[in-house]
Amino acid sequence: MYHLSTQYNQWLFTVEQLKELRTNANNDYIRKSNSTNCLTVDEEAMVLRYYELQLKDFCEKFEPPMTKMAIAVCMQYFKRFYLNNSVMDYHPKDIYLICVYLTCKTEELRISITDFVANIKNDPDLDIIGDILLSYELLLIEKLKFQLVIHTAYRPFEGLVIDLKTHYLRDNVNDADRLRLTGYKFLDDTLLTDVYFLFPPSQIALTALLFASVKATVQIDEYILKHIYGSLESVQMQNVKETIRLIANAVREQVKYKKGEVKQVVEKLDKCYNILNDPRSEEYKKKRFEQFQIITDYEAKHLP
Repeated sequence: MYHLSTQYNQWLFTVEQLKELRTNANNDYIRKSNSTNCLTVDEEAMVLRYYELQLKDFCEKFEPPMTKMAIAVCMQYFKRFYLNNSVMDYHPKDIYLICVYLTCKTEELRISITDFVANIKNDPDLDIIGDILLSYELLLIEKLKFQLVIHTAYRPFEGLVIDLKTHYLRDNVNDADRLRLTGYKFLDDTLLTDVYFLFPPSQIALTALLFASVKATVQIDEYILKHIYGSLESVQMQNVKETIRLIANAVREQVKYKKGEVKQVVEKLDKCYNILNDPRSEEYKKKRFEQFQIITDYEAKHLP
């Protein structure tokens, strides 16, 4: 399934390709901007981390509760959007909410827009959030290339735990539960990294299982050797081990920014972002009115 998906064919990259995409998005905005104090690529990364944490926290507190898979889908929508778009062009404070709203639809979390907005606290623009969601939803879908199916690592991880429980931990349910909880924590941490752009979900799931076995001190060596490595050639086994190492390092070596630095960069963003794409601004409303007027004039001239 995964190898036939758009995720495999269009959203899998190398580290160098990811860097190039983000640099291009930053440069494209700077070229068309009138601002003389734009964010750098590194500053954009800082802003994105700040809003990724906000997004994750919002999803975890959402009512009705979102599943871990739904949260992972939402995080990937957000990350995919900003692979080809600058935070200066579309402010993350709007995009992250629209990602959640879209996820509620794709993951069949049935909720009205009124109940959705009720989850948003302490927002001075609460009265227009509904309009912002509706006006930007199609934009998000277009920027995601209409490719909304996300394969996460939670399902293959659960499959590994069930298989392990069936073959090796049948008489020790507590060990399986400890593996599951510890592995979920690892998978939650991957959502703040680029691993879904770099590796298949099955390999992320395997890394989570191995990490959990060490962290929870549950012995699974026999299972790994027989059921995972058993059918692999030597070169294939080394490739899998190298992938596991890279995924584990990506989670372990996440960049942590100082709050003061982040605050300064977020304030800098508020001075250089594209006000024409801000639904709160008069400039945006004027642009939308002009677009509507063009359509109206065309229809009046060409339609019977």
